[in-house]
Amino acid sequence: MIGRRLLSLIVVVVACLISLAASARHTAQDRGQSRPGAVIVGRVVSVADGDTLTVLDQYDGQHRIRLFGIDAPEKAQPFGNQAKKSLSKKVFGAMVRVDVVDVDRYGREVGRISLGNRFINLEQVRDGYAWRYAEFDRQHEFDRAETDARRHRRGLWAGAHPTPPWQFRLAHRGAG
Repeated sequence: MIGRRLLSLIVVVVACLISLAASARHTAQDRGQSRPGAVIVGRVVSVADGDTLTVLDQYDGQHRIRLFGIDAPEKAQPFGNQAKKSLSKKVFGAMVRVDVVDVDRYGREVGRISLGNRFINLEQVRDGYAWRYAEFDRQHEFDRAETDARRHRRGLWAGAHPTPPWQFRLAHRGAG
């Protein structure tokens, strides 16, 4: 009799521990706590701007993703809305792969976005809807794409004097 009760208690405790561990993992995913080197596969459920999107993974965990190595115009900048539309057209509703490179100071995972054999970060630069973010693109993988977009005056490069988003943010931070 005591043996069965003890066995039942052990089974309940183990089940609770397993449930607690799964819940903790799920909560970390909900908060975008993947570590560099992690891979997220999921559906793009929203696009905030030309370099930020949200992916819903197989566990219904939401991951706010900042595209690695690029910086798109802010919404209030010229071509900000076009950059968002460009990214939306490419990935909204699609299943993507995110190779997490870092987690930024806002808790967003910073990643390389793939859609099949397409590298979406590179496409945004090539299409003229983002700058190469030199501070983070240490391998210079976006150099050619940006040079080509400038040469052919695609996207934001059609403007007379495009202002990089980091300069725009700095100017508006000082004014505010």
